[in-house]
Amino acid sequence: MADLMDYLTWRGDLRFDQAAFCPVDGLILCCLSYVRFEGVVPGWDMPAGVPLRDAAQAFLAQPPSQRVTRVHQDEALLAAAAQTRRFADVRLCGYESRFDPQQERQFAAVTAVLPDGTAAVVYRGTDSTLVGWKEDFNMSFLPVVPAQQDAAAYLVRAAAHTAGPVFVMGHSKGGNLAVYAAASAPDALRPRIKAVWSNDGPGFGQQMLASAGYQAIAGQVQSFVPHSSVVGMLLSHEEAYRVVRSNQVGIWQHDPYSWVLRGPAFDCLDGLTRTSVLLDRTLKNWVAAMAPEQRGAMIDCIYQLFAATNAQTLSELPAAGLRNFHQVRQVWRDTTPENKRMLQHTAQLLWAAARASIARAQEDPPA
Repeated sequence: MADLMDYLTWRGDLRFDQAAFCPVDGLILCCLSYVRFEGVVPGWDMPAGVPLRDAAQAFLAQPPSQRVTRVHQDEALLAAAAQTRRFADVRLCGYESRFDPQQERQFAAVTAVLPDGTAAVVYRGTDSTLVGWKEDFNMSFLPVVPAQQDAAAYLVRAAAHTAGPVFVMGHSKGGNLAVYAAASAPDALRPRIKAVWSNDGPGFGQQMLASAGYQAIAGQVQSFVPHSSVVGMLLSHEEAYRVVRSNQVGIWQHDPYSWVLRGPAFDCLDGLTRTSVLLDRTLKNWVAAMAPEQRGAMIDCIYQLFAATNAQTLSELPAAGLRNFHQVRQVWRDTTPENKRMLQHTAQLLWAAARASIARAQEDPPA
C-alpha cells in the first residue's frame, strides 16, 4: 500500500504549476512541522526564509542528539522531499516554537511559501511532552487555550509577510489550531484563505461551532480522519470529514505515515469503523455528562499525579512512575476526599457511557 514516501517518488518530479498543491502535499508539510527547526529556519525577522533543500541540509548536518523530530520517519521524509523538484525550492519561514509548563502551553508553527507565492501555514500537533497533552485535554473544558491564541496571532503575522493565497493546516492538535486560527482571522484576511485542512485534529465545543467566525470559514474546512479515528473524533465537528484508509490499527492510525494513498490522493472509505463510532459515542456521552468545571478538576487531578513522577514526556512516564512511586503515592494521599470521589464518579460515568453506547450499537448498528 502506497504512503507518503511513495508519493514523493511518484510525484516529486512534478512542480506545483504542473500538479496543484493538494491535501497530500499538506500532510507532508504537517509531518515536517514536527521537525525542530531552531537555528535552521528563521522567524519573521527574515521573512524570505530558506529553501527546503537548504533547511534539510542544515538540519541533517547536525549531530544526532540535536536532530529532534516526532518520529524517525520525519528525518527520512525531510531528506526525500529536499531531493524533489516539487519541494526543494519551497521556502520555509516564520518558524516559531513556544513551550511554557506554567501556562500549560505547547505551540509551534512554520510557513511554507510555494514558488508562485502561495503560503501554507502549518501548525505542529501535540508533541510527546506531558504539558502538550495537558493542553490538549484543557480544550475539553476551556473556551480557549494558549496554543489557540498563539495560532490565531501567528496566522495574522504569516498573512502580513506573504502576499498570495493562504492554506492553513495541521495534524492532531495542529488541525484544531488551523481551524481555530482561520475562524479567528480578521475579515480582511478571510478571502485569501483557500482551504483549511485538519488531519485527525480534535473538534470544538458548541460555542465555537456556533460562532460567526467559524460559520464564515466552515465551507473551506475539510477534515481527514483514519478509519478507526480516536483523536480526530474528539469533541464536535460540523465540517465534512473524509475517512482515510490506514495500514495500522486503533490509536496507531493517528500516525500520518500509516495513511494509505491511491495515486495522488488519499485512499478514502465510505465511513468509520464500528469501533471508532462506538468509541466516539462513548467519549461524547461521557464528556456531556460532566460540567466543564468537573472536567477541569478531573484533568488537573490526573495531571498532578503524572507530574509527581517528574517525567517530562509520555515515554518517560512508566519508568519515572516506578522510580518516584513514593512521590506519586504522597500526592494521592494529599488529594482531597472530594477529588477522589470525583475521579471515582467520572470513572463510573465513563463505564455508564460505554454500556449505553454498546446497547445502542446493538439496537441500531452503524453502516
